[in-house]
Amino acid sequence: MANQLMEMMHLKYERANLAYLLSVQNIKDAEAGLYGQSTISKYLRRDSTPAAFGGYEDTDGWCGMSVSSYYLTDCLLQEFQRQEPSITQLLQGTFGQVLRSDHTRKIARKVTLTSGTMSSYAVMNENWMIISWVMVQSESERSLEPMYEGLATRYTAAGIEKANYHWVDRDCCAAFRVQNSHPAEHLLREAWRTTEATVAEVTSGDLTNICASRSKFNEFISVKLDLFHCMRRFCRECVSEHHSLYSSFCQFLSAAFTIVDQQDLKRLKEAYVFCGIVPANPTKQHIREHCRTKIPQPRELVKRVEEVLLHFHLLKDVNDIPLFKPSMLKAWRIQRVHMLRGCLSDPEREDGILYRYGGTLQLNHVQGEGASVPVWIPIRGTSQQEGYHFHQAQWVTGNKVSPELFQAQGMTGVARWNFQRLVDLKQPGVVLPAVFDPLLITDLNMAL
Repeated sequence: MANQLMEMMHLKYERANLAYLLSVQNIKDAEAGLYGQSTISKYLRRDSTPAAFGGYEDTDGWCGMSVSSYYLTDCLLQEFQRQEPSITQLLQGTFGQVLRSDHTRKIARKVTLTSGTMSSYAVMNENWMIISWVMVQSESERSLEPMYEGLATRYTAAGIEKANYHWVDRDCCAAFRVQNSHPAEHLLREAWRTTEATVAEVTSGDLTNICASRSKFNEFISVKLDLFHCMRRFCRECVSEHHSLYSSFCQFLSAAFTIVDQQDLKRLKEAYVFCGIVPANPTKQHIREHCRTKIPQPRELVKRVEEVLLHFHLLKDVNDIPLFKPSMLKAWRIQRVHMLRGCLSDPEREDGILYRYGGTLQLNHVQGEGASVPVWIPIRGTSQQEGYHFHQAQWVTGNKVSPELFQAQGMTGVARWNFQRLVDLKQPGVVLPAVFDPLLITDLNMAL
């Protein structure tokens, strides 16, 4: 809307400039006797050069007006009040079969509230569209219960099946405690190994967590831990990101957590050969885009990660500085519980719940069926939320804004985000207007 206002003001400036130039030309024509008239004194002015009209920023030169930030803010709030019912209706009409949620304080720091510091919490579906967005006082599950209760009401009223999978950044299973490590215990190889007694201890009893999505939305929902947050908790226990062994550790850890689909990898290598790329060693970016990956089942996953930790737990750089902090052992014990409880492992389903087919792509723009490779868009995890958080922080201008302006910019940004995701999907039969206007979209849907 700010761009539209600027266009209107520049249009007014250009029209005023045109009117001024026409008036000057009219006076010159009259003095030249074009209209059969002449001045009474018969004298002509010494300087016939007209005064400069002035630039757009010169309010006195062209008798325009100065557009202040307060005026633009008032216009934005007024426009939001006009479109708020339509924006709310668009958001309430967004559903999904997979939920991904995450907390952030990046945008919450910008709003001034009497209740103190708050946190932003957004729920995203499998198409990266925002289903619900709220500001919560605390990051506890109790503060999320009203939102999930309203979400359940929306699904029930629309007659849509509720989502069965939910990826979160924490609180994925029942609470537990792990043993604190003793001094120098992290130097012992046996301290890193997983015994059958440990497996039996962490997998016995009720493992489900009474989270808000399970208690208020769907009692049968499967709550999973995001892989990105799990790996980041391991990386934080390294001495430094600049350690010479840090990058190698991250590569081995990433390979331990995921298994590349061999059929997709074989097809990608064949496309490399077809394009004349020899040897056929696909890049990480191509593997990430054109090959599906799978997180192994609990026992296999623990074994793979344990081997990586056992390999690096005593390694040092040339300056005799170890890679791991002593607290890495406790971090391993905590994350091992989530692995053994199946919080990270992919569900055993064949209906494509982990990836969304994004069409095909001609590798290196080479024509032919052999160079055609599929594009797989991941649904698992909350990694896409991080990109959404970045854009969300750009929507709210300034460092401190009022709650009214925060709501207007935030809600409009969410609606535009969902609109762009619909455009990216390119679904057949879905016709979207070229201009984003929630009220216009609502009127068109009602007319159809």
